[in-house]
Amino acid sequence: MSQTPRPRRRRVRNAVIAAATTVTLAAGGGTAWALDRFVVDHVEIADVSA
Repeated sequence: MSQTPRPRRRRVRNAVIAAATTVTLAAGGGTAWALDRFVVDHVEIADVSA
């Protein structure tokens, strides 16, 4: 009877870890995009021959 809860507990733990990893990666990607879009200065080339 003591072996039944362990696989379920492990499954729940793995699901929580997977969800946290997904949220972390999504937030990191959004942060990188926002920094690139709004914070980092980009060079504009007015004349290619220059």
